[in-house]
Amino acid sequence: MKKIFAISLITITLLSTGGCKKILDTKPQDFLSPDQFFTKPEDATAALGAAWQMLTKREMYGGYYQFRYETTDDAYTNLSAAFPANLGIPASDTQWATRWNYMYQTIQYINILLANLPRVPMDESQRGIIKGEGLFLRGFLYYEMVKEWGPIPMRLTPTTDATDVNLAATPIKDVYAQVLKDLTEAEALVPAATVSNYGGAGYAAKTTVQAILARVCLNMTGYPLNDVSKYQDVKNWTQKIIDSRLHSLNPDFIQVFKNYAAGIIDKKESLWEIDFNYVSGNSNPSGSIGFLDGIKNNNVPFGSSVGQYNVTRKLILAYGPFATAGTKDLRRDFTCAPFQWKGGPSAPNSDADIEANKVYWPSNMLYERYFAKFRLYWAPLPNAASQQSPINWPVVRYSDVLLMMAEAENYINGPTALAYSCINQVRERAWGKMLPGATNIAEADEPIGMTKDAFQQELQMERFRELAGEALRRQDLIRWGIFVPTIKALLSDITDPTAPAEGNRGGSSGQAYFAVQNLAKVTDRDLLWPYPTSELQYNKLLKQNPGW
Repeated sequence: MKKIFAISLITITLLSTGGCKKILDTKPQDFLSPDQFFTKPEDATAALGAAWQMLTKREMYGGYYQFRYETTDDAYTNLSAAFPANLGIPASDTQWATRWNYMYQTIQYINILLANLPRVPMDESQRGIIKGEGLFLRGFLYYEMVKEWGPIPMRLTPTTDATDVNLAATPIKDVYAQVLKDLTEAEALVPAATVSNYGGAGYAAKTTVQAILARVCLNMTGYPLNDVSKYQDVKNWTQKIIDSRLHSLNPDFIQVFKNYAAGIIDKKESLWEIDFNYVSGNSNPSGSIGFLDGIKNNNVPFGSSVGQYNVTRKLILAYGPFATAGTKDLRRDFTCAPFQWKGGPSAPNSDADIEANKVYWPSNMLYERYFAKFRLYWAPLPNAASQQSPINWPVVRYSDVLLMMAEAENYINGPTALAYSCINQVRERAWGKMLPGATNIAEADEPIGMTKDAFQQELQMERFRELAGEALRRQDLIRWGIFVPTIKALLSDITDPTAPAEGNRGGSSGQAYFAVQNLAKVTDRDLLWPYPTSELQYNKLLKQNPGW
């Protein structure tokens, strides 16, 4: 992705008149019409790269969406300020509008590219790949929008008239149909992950598209469409990935996240990640992964973090009975940091320096602990003092592919050997059973003989444990139809005065205090986000989502 991010957005601002006020107000000083711009292959490549670079905006996948826009039962924001994660924020808040605007701005870039690509003089195979990448990105973004906002205005051609702002929302089912159309066409056009710069932190490879297709279809099986026939499509797409033999689990769960921090691309585990790593020695200034959500710390060499994201007691206990030291699931103390930092050396020169600067939490303080998958002290040159981070964001990992297959197979055929194999691979890696010298591998496996319903419940918990804090939990809960009751149960857990190992929890001095104030607001309206008020002011055909 270094090549992608090196391309300036100046080359494409030209083309955008957009679909919202901010975009409509854009008046580039160096304006180029599409006729002037799309004259050679490099122009098409630059246009695609400019659209791809939009993903690095903080409100897109640079940190705000993941850690300020979502609160579930795995982790919560401790901020008192009004953020989308703090349920009850008004639709007039600008944060809704910023993500909405960036989504449509990126889609406008892609629509312009797709409209002009046929006339660019270039090799047909290259044209096909660029078209496939454009279709993939448009399909992915419309999927992200339909799961967040529900019915949305859907533009498939460039907006050329700045007054063309009135467009009714397309029904959810029809948006999904277009998403599947775009992604399916893209899957046939893009190259395999064996090709340089495709897959991992590069453009979408064939297995990347297949994984997103599986995710889209899995979401369609639950609320609001409840189209259970899509489980077969989930199985088909994940089977293609497995059969490709291009992907496998990294034997070391912790190494997966060290790689994201250090810019080490592991295409076997990581089917797609958003690249915030270094271009010409500098980190991309848009990334805040690890800065917003890391272990709170003002010591820059250890990775300066504002620590705005805390884990829940429920997540900690999901890995097994709590003890200060001791769980066979290696994910617990890595995902849920059992320590905070103290002052120390000016730089972490060794593992011993890092260990010496840890102060472990008392056993009665679980809601105080920070989400810790993304650790800046593993980054080559963390520049978090200026709120920057080079840590890449994982969009889809191979463990997710295995769990999607397990869920689909269980629904179709019950807990077969295939379903057990997929979930057990994830569990065995989590328990360190894929590391050299591991013994008694079977102790990590699920018990044989579970019913279909019991297997599904355990599958839900395994997704909870494996994918915690990776911005997938909210949509899982929504599609399973349990989002509101799950959040209400979490509120009861935080405020339960009889609960052990809780410390101050939701008290006025506790990290969970603001979560208590926010979670109490949850209703069915929170299954969808509100359309930004600024959008409603201009688009007279768009009506606000229920409850907002």
